[in-house]
Amino acid sequence: MMKKYPEVIRRGCEIDMSDVLADPVVVFDDKYFAILRLLFCVVLPILVPVYGWNETWSKSIQSQLFGRYVIALNCTWSVNSVAHIWGSKPYNAEDRSTHSF
Repeated sequence: MMKKYPEVIRRGCEIDMSDVLADPVVVFDDKYFAILRLLFCVVLPILVPVYGWNETWSKSIQSQLFGRYVIALNCTWSVNSVAHIWGSKPYNAEDRSTHSF
């Protein structure tokens, strides 16, 4: 989902992908990727609480878009903190940081 460097694009054109591009699943995904991403990442997570357990639209949008984003970022960023708190200390130093390998 990132833009490719021109060299990557040039080298990618040299690879024979005819067998992969003949697969109907790959063709479907390539054709409808943007719509499917919007559907599964935005629309369905908002509709499920509204129609599943009668949540309000505003709370559903807040929890499924903003709340989910905040939780995902905090979980990702906490990995480094957890590793430094409960990791091992294979060296003899005065600081209290640890490493988790």
